[in-house]
Amino acid sequence: MSAPNLITTSTIVGKTVLYNATNTMTGVLANANGSNQVVKLNSVMYANANANNIQAFVEIQRGGVSYNLAGGVTVPGISSLVVVAKDTSTYLEEGDTLRCNTGGGTMAVSVSYELIG
Repeated sequence: MSAPNLITTSTIVGKTVLYNATNTMTGVLANANGSNQVVKLNSVMYANANANNIQAFVEIQRGGVSYNLAGGVTVPGISSLVVVAKDTSTYLEEGDTLRCNTGGGTMAVSVSYELIG
């Protein structure tokens, strides 16, 4: 696993992934092995358009091990939850995958990130 020196990067591309999360843990964003890039997560946000409360789960999977960023945080009906914000950004190294799901029901997930290489 290598990661680029952030001082000498040649490209930074801003991107957004939109995903409807359900109760199945799913990879939403992956940084492939050998990409020679790092993914800077600027924001991860859940939007609950339902009337009922729904739990949000977010994890980074690295080397077969899952690390929780949000482990069953309740998102009240008709509201949103910011799991990662610009001031708490984190990185996906090569081989890492950002995974999301809900504790039941469906919520929209927005992931804003920078692809740095």
